[in-house]
Amino acid sequence: MTLPIKRTIALKDICAHVSGRLQGDPEIGITGVCALDEQIAGCLCFAKNSADLSQDKPGNRAAAFLVPEDFELPHDKNPPNLIFVKDPFAALVTVIPFFCEPIRPAQGISPKADIDPSAIIGKNVSIGSFAVISARVQIGENCVIHPNVTIYPDVKIGANTTVHSGAVIRETCSIGSNSVIHG
Repeated sequence: MTLPIKRTIALKDICAHVSGRLQGDPEIGITGVCALDEQIAGCLCFAKNSADLSQDKPGNRAAAFLVPEDFELPHDKNPPNLIFVKDPFAALVTVIPFFCEPIRPAQGISPKADIDPSAIIGKNVSIGSFAVISARVQIGENCVIHPNVTIYPDVKIGANTTVHSGAVIRETCSIGSNSVIHG
């Protein structure tokens, strides 16, 4: 779960972050991200082709679009603001944290968690209620294990990783640092 952050970021700054090429107003303010079929004024979304842009509704058009490098411009008197990138969806994913801050539970281990004594838990870790941490599991520092997560034996989880409720991580898996696992 995330909390919205009220902030505006110039399109040129988003373009620099995603290493894209900008066509349009570099100073326009972006206030969030949205889906193509639920466009919100001031937001950024992605389009795979020019037909996607024809789906927008007058007066309810996103402020800018992330599009593929080979995107063909629509024949429009008023073309939208575009950022050309290799992978628009991947670029959009990297922009989301600018507008949403993850909820982090309190640091520490819930007394309702079941942790095998052989598990190695790093510093600054949060482990929620009813999480099950099996034998010989290694959890790196600054990780968040939300409630109702099951981690089988011999799993290694890198630093700064978040595992969301309902996830089951099978035995001997290795998860790198800075990962997010959804249940």
